[in-house]
Amino acid sequence: NNYTALGVAWNHNYDHDDRIGDASGGFRWDEDGSIHANGATAWTTNLTYAWQHTCSIAFDADTRKIWVGHTGNWAEDSSGNAGNPAAGTYPIAILDESPNGEYVFTITVHGGNFNNSRLRLGDYIMAYEGPDNFVPPQSYWLPEPTVVDPKKYFFCKKYSGSNGSQNITGFDFKPGLIAIKQINDNSTHWQVHDILRGPTKGVHFNDNAAEWTDANAVTAFNSNGITVGGSAASHNASGKDYMLYGWYFGDTAKTNNTDGTMTPTGQWSNPATGTSMVTFSNVPAAGNTIGHGLGAKPDFALLKKRSNTGNFDAWHWCQSDQAAGHITLPAASAEVTGNGNIWNNTAPSNTVWTFGSDLVTTNDWIMYFFRNINGLQKFGKYRGNAHANGPYVNLGFEPAVLWIKSRGDAEAWYCIDNVRATYNQRNTYFKVNTGDQSKSDDDFVDFLSNGFKVRDSTDHVNGDGDTYLYCAWAASAFKYNNATV
Repeated sequence: NNYTALGVAWNHNYDHDDRIGDASGGFRWDEDGSIHANGATAWTTNLTYAWQHTCSIAFDADTRKIWVGHTGNWAEDSSGNAGNPAAGTYPIAILDESPNGEYVFTITVHGGNFNNSRLRLGDYIMAYEGPDNFVPPQSYWLPEPTVVDPKKYFFCKKYSGSNGSQNITGFDFKPGLIAIKQINDNSTHWQVHDILRGPTKGVHFNDNAAEWTDANAVTAFNSNGITVGGSAASHNASGKDYMLYGWYFGDTAKTNNTDGTMTPTGQWSNPATGTSMVTFSNVPAAGNTIGHGLGAKPDFALLKKRSNTGNFDAWHWCQSDQAAGHITLPAASAEVTGNGNIWNNTAPSNTVWTFGSDLVTTNDWIMYFFRNINGLQKFGKYRGNAHANGPYVNLGFEPAVLWIKSRGDAEAWYCIDNVRATYNQRNTYFKVNTGDQSKSDDDFVDFLSNGFKVRDSTDHVNGDGDTYLYCAWAASAFKYNNATV
């Protein structure tokens, strides 16, 4: 009753109550030659395999055609035709299309163990040459990411306070936006500064205070980091440790964008890395727009009133209501939907952002925009399963920082990074919406070479059937995360 089976399956929460191939989204080839695909009736091909056979699978992800073979021969299809993957003819099966377009190779053992099974994915010299136009599933063969080295555009590090002016270095770029959070103590605000408003001006993620100015907090944005001064507990107190997160927004300020009905009072953007920020004043009426400068539709945005108290309003492309929804900071509330007065019932376009009547004021504002960039940052969602073996999310890179927020429940915004938590399972986090100290009391996630896997089974990040929004910034692109770049 010990069976080895080779196969292909959806990378999409495949239902493990069924053996692979016994339901839609799976294919397997058992050692007795039986073929199981998409839950259809099994049949037997001409090739069986046994101990010391070298087996092969060829999978065309575009057509979802599958061929199997061993010792250099390809199996016959159900009509007795010899498979020919190089020509694209006579596949053994055609897999149902994956909902997310992602697939994995599988090896399973029924009633036995894996001790005598080896899966080669091109890491060794192959025993048999693959068919023409097929390549091993190695990172070498992946498409070139848009950003090869994400550390040139996003970086985070830990530093210690000094009670005096000090340069915090290590960046490969001049940061345009930074967030600082003290690690040790509760009730210390998130400090958010940007190059557009100037280094001495700040706002907080975790309260609704108006913009403030402190000449002894952050004093400069430098080519390789920032300068902090003073001895405030929020930035630079001796004996305290801090996390610094920094984003690149370009090297120089931009000419103010005129795509919208309103002209920004300032703009700093870099479309190539999916980042832009604008300041503006006085939204005169509902329906007015401002050019965001990304050159494509944003995937994540943060809006903050500067000259008066007001929450951060967050917008995420995976929220359930793009035209009339938002999530607020510092609240730990669920997404607000059906509020046509915030964005005037208008989702953002490739060029402009629209404001509703709730934002018609004479205040000054700052707004940050981001969009997905392959190899650098990704904004998306996943569905929880309330299990420690939680969902896997493919980012295309190893994350350096991950934010997670429940879309439908009153849960905190969680921030996990690879500096405070250096190995899996990553259980050290901040709450972006509070001033709480760094905590380590849940096994939240694993950081993987190409994404992350949820390990917590609670509603914080993995409630059963709940939708979670994430924002992720890269440590290294998958194609190069085991190589020097």
